[in-house]
Amino acid sequence: IAYPKIFKRNTLDNLRLSGERISVAVMPFQNMTNDTIWNIWQDGIKDELINYLTNYNEELEVRQTESINGLLQSKGLTNYASITPSVASTISQKLDAKVTICGSIKQASDKIRVNAQIFDSKTEEALKSFQIEEQYKEGNILNITDSLSVIIKNFLIISQLKQKADRESLQFITTNSPEAYRYFTS
Repeated sequence: IAYPKIFKRNTLDNLRLSGERISVAVMPFQNMTNDTIWNIWQDGIKDELINYLTNYNEELEVRQTESINGLLQSKGLTNYASITPSVASTISQKLDAKVTICGSIKQASDKIRVNAQIFDSKTEEALKSFQIEEQYKEGNILNITDSLSVIIKNFLIISQLKQKADRESLQFITTNSPEAYRYFTS
């Protein structure tokens, strides 16, 4: 009886228990490189994530680019540096998304780093952060984006799959692979 009061569940646990798909809104990534050549990837990474995550519609409900862009434009947000977690949260709530993904692009000499944060759209509480860093070469931003897409998808789908597992077996599962998780719990 006291367990839920002592150990609060996070948003993803609540979603798992409700049996819903996890609804996701992906915001444009902020270019923090001081190099305008990266501006195209602010929307590019967002679009790639949306396209990739949309393929997993049994577990995820992904808000589409046009909806997000429309709300950003209606708020007059053309400079993505002004998208704070509070603004992203407001947009996500208007789209009825429970989870928001925001991120940034950074560069130091010949290294490129892409960060992504997943947070609760209602409380703005950070749920998980991810970071991919590589030596910058022409065209490898797609590799970075693909890697980021996979780890975000794995995290979200495993969060959704936990609803079907019994509590006792959850303590033994430490995988980052949804396929391994499905195999273990079946």
